[in-house]
Formats: sequence, C-alpha cells, structure tokens
Amino acid sequence: MSIATPLARPTWQPAPLPTARGDAPARLAAAREVIEGKFLDLGVTLEKSVEVVSGLVASLDQLTSLFSATAVDSASEKLSAAAAELSGLAGARSGQRERFQRLAATGRQLGSHIDDMQRALRYLRVFAVNIKVTAGTVPGAVVLFEGFAEEIRGAVEDGRTQLDEFGRDLDQLGGLVSAALIHESELDERCNQVLPAVPMQLTADALTLSSHHKRIAAVAAEVGAVARGLQGKVAMALCGLQIGDTVRQRVEHVEIGLAILDRRQAAGQGNPVADDLVRAMLAAQLDDIVESFDSEVGKVAQSLEGLARDARTLLQLRDAARGAGGRGGKAGDLASLEASLEQAMALVAQMGATEAAALNVGQSAESTAQGLTQRISSIRDIKTTIHSMALNAHLKCVRLGDAGRPLSVVAVELRQHADALGETAGQAESILVHMGGGETAEAEDSGAVRVGELLETAAAPIREAEGKMGAELTRMASQGEAVIQALQQATGRLNFQGAVSDVLAACAHQIRPGDLAELNALDQATATALNEMLSEIGKTYTMARERKIQAAYVPPTPGSDDDGPEEG
Repeated sequence: MSIATPLARPTWQPAPLPTARGDAPARLAAAREVIEGKFLDLGVTLEKSVEVVSGLVASLDQLTSLFSATAVDSASEKLSAAAAELSGLAGARSGQRERFQRLAATGRQLGSHIDDMQRALRYLRVFAVNIKVTAGTVPGAVVLFEGFAEEIRGAVEDGRTQLDEFGRDLDQLGGLVSAALIHESELDERCNQVLPAVPMQLTADALTLSSHHKRIAAVAAEVGAVARGLQGKVAMALCGLQIGDTVRQRVEHVEIGLAILDRRQAAGQGNPVADDLVRAMLAAQLDDIVESFDSEVGKVAQSLEGLARDARTLLQLRDAARGAGGRGGKAGDLASLEASLEQAMALVAQMGATEAAALNVGQSAESTAQGLTQRISSIRDIKTTIHSMALNAHLKCVRLGDAGRPLSVVAVELRQHADALGETAGQAESILVHMGGGETAEAEDSGAVRVGELLETAAAPIREAEGKMGAELTRMASQGEAVIQALQQATGRLNFQGAVSDVLAACAHQIRPGDLAELNALDQATATALNEMLSEIGKTYTMARERKIQAAYVPPTPGSDDDGPEEG
C-alpha cells in the first residue's frame, strides 16, 4: 500500500526585510522547517510500516496455504493406518524368530548327519585298504581285488568332497541364521523400549495434525483481521499527518503577514493603529495554530500507540500459530510431529532390515536345501556303487573257496557300512525337504515396507510444510519486529512539540501589541490601511479557520465584506 507523502515543499520564501517585531520571523521560519522535516520523516516511516504490514499479511496467506484440509485428512489417515499396522507387526515377529530357531536346529541336525557320513566314509576307506592287503595274502586274488579297492577309494574320496562342500554350504547358512537371530534380538530390545508408545504417538500425531490445521486457520483469520485493521489505522494516521502541512502553511501565512507589515513600514506606509491590529490578528492566528497543532498531534500520538499494541498482538498470534514447543523458526506442533515420525520410521527401518535378513535367510535356505539335496543324492549313489561292488566282491570270494573267506568278511563289512551311509543320507534328505519349504513366501510379505511407505507418504507433506512454516514464521517475526520498530520510531519522532508549539506561542506573545483600538472607532485612514493589509494577507489564506479569525479584525466600514478568497 502506498500513500502519498502528506507534505510538499513550500514555494514561497520571505524576502530578508526588516522585522516587524524582533526575531519572530526568523523563529517562525525555524519552526516551519522543523514541522516540514519532522512530518516528512514521520510520513516516510509510517509508509514503511504499511509496506511491512502488507508483507506480513502475504506471509500469513502463505501459511494458510501450506496445508489444505484434504491434505491434512489424507496425512492423518495414513498416520492412523501406519499406527495400526505397526502395532500388528510386533506380534507377527514371534513366528519369524521361531522359523530362524527351527533353521538353526535343522542345521545342527544336518551337521550331526554329516559327521556320521564322514565317519562311514572313513570306515569304507579303511575297509578298501583292508581288501587290498588281504587280497595280497590270497593266491590269485590281487588281480581280482586291486582295481576293486581303488574304485572304492575313488568313490570314498568323491563322497568326502561332496560332504566337505555340504558342510561349507551348511556353515554359510548357519552364519546367516545367526546374524538374523542377532537382528531379531536387537529388534526385540528396541521394540521393548518403544512399543506400544510409537503407534500410540502416531495416533496422537494424527489428531495433532488436524488440530494444528484448525488452529492455523483460526489464527490466520485473527491475524489477518488485525493486520488489515492495522493497515487501515496506519492509513488514518498518515491522513492525520496532514496537520503538519496545514500548520506549515499557516505559519508561512503569518510570516507573509509580518513581511507585509515590514514592507509597508519600510515604504513609509505604516499606520501604528492598523499595524497593531494586524499584529494582533497574526498573534491570534498563531494561538489558534498552537491549539490546533497540539490537539491533532496528540491524536496522532494516541493512534500510533494503539498501532504499536496491534503490532505486538500480531507477534503473540504468530507464536500461537507455532504451537507448543515452537522455538525460533520452528513450528512446535509440526516439529514435534516430525520428530515422532522419525522415531517411527527408524523403528520401521530396523524391522525392514530384519525382514530383509529373513528374506535372505529364506532364499538361502531354499537354495542351500536344493544344493544339499543334490549332494545327498550323490552320496546315495556312492552308497549304491559301493554296495554293488561289495556284493560282487563277495561273489568273487565264493569262487575262491576257503581262501576267499577273509575277503568275504571284509566285503560284508563294506556292504554294512555302505548301508549305514545310505541310511544317514536318507535321514539328511528327509530333513532337507522340510528345511527348504515356506521361508521365502512368508518373508516376502513385508509389513515393514507397507508401514514405511505409509509413513513416508504422510511425512513428505509434513516435512515440506514444517520447512516452509519455519521460513514464514521467521519472516513474520522479522516483519512484526520491523513494524513495532517503525511505529516506535514514529512515536518518538512526534516528540518535537516544544520546538513548534512553544516557539509559536512565544512568537505570538512577542508580536502581540498591548492595548488595541476599537474597530468601530477607527478613523477613515486607519480603516483603509487595515483593510488593505487584511485584503492582501487574506489572499494567501486557504483555510476557513484562518478566515474566521481574520474576519474578527475587519472594521465595520464600507467594503469590509471582502473576506478574501473563497474557502478551498
């Protein structure tokens, strides 16, 4: 809002003529300069405050646009939904921990079976060596059994290789399960600390968000009314500053009157009685100027004090817009809500990490089970091969008769240990069937991901609003302080009455004559001189108050109806 400066520079400057009454003209000129400068400065200060209030209103409008009712409802619904799902996640986690514990137990069982199969293979290797040694003691048996022993040793070595790789795969899975259980333990501790407080806080935050929006709307309406009222009052105060221009003009008119007196006296046209009446009229003008000036300046000062109170009210309302706990540029409610959102999202992120670990374990269990099943199948094949070779060896021993009986005993032992190997492999295979099923499907249904998405979509507009609100509140604080400062400066700059009123009153006293002649007793020459001066002075008057005062000094003679120019 821009309002024209209430004062304009005078175009008239009195000529340096002899003074009619001491230094009154110089003192009047000094007072007029004070009026002109002070009121110009005051007008500029008030105009600045109007501009700042306009900026404050704009900031306020920006605040109210940060959150629409639809956005608030949507964010509140997401917060409530996230709170409900988060509460359910804790109960669902117990099943996940049990699955990890089952996997750990399965790994231990498989490790025991690996040990049994390794032991069976060691026995088989020993018996393969025994066959070779025993065959060396039986005539004609070396050729029959040496290749046989080497084949068994090759099968055993292959089996040991398979079991070693089996063990490494199982150890790797065990490491994943152990890490997942550590995640679970840490998450348990975290949940014990913050559940059910976090879901409850999210539910409360949903209500806080709605109440915050309602309060912002209410405060915005109130601040808007105060700010716009403040704009109007400042405009009225600016209008009140027109008194400065009025007083300046009237003082200038008194100066012109004194200059006219000085000029006539210098030209030898002076008339003592008429001159005294003119000085009395000019003193009466100064008296009226002082009265009018003091009254109007008092009204402006009172108006400015009210404006400062309104500006302070704006700052109080700004603090109400922040909400509880707001500091600096932070909006209390939104800052608190953002903090609880961060806590909830940290918990959900930890749950998500645990779920990711569970997914990894499940996928690894599935993959490991498939790989181990293939290795068990290879072990079973080795058992079948050794069993067949042991049976063939037994038949060869029968053909050797009594000499082959020692070899037959070793062959029987081979077959028994091969059967033991196959039985253990079968048990391991049965365990693997259960280990590979169900883990992946359950882990992929990630509740933490859903809750995280809900929280993120709710948090995004809250973060944006909090950041913008902080900036707007900071701007409002600066603008509000600027308004108060400007109005305080304006009030302080009104403290110049002594330099105006006292000077004008002193000048009035200085130029006012003592006893005055009666107007109706004036001779013709005096009346003519008085009318000439009043007519010349009256042409400069633009205000009714000036003409009314002058009219009291017009003598009741013909031509006295000429009161100068019409009112402007």
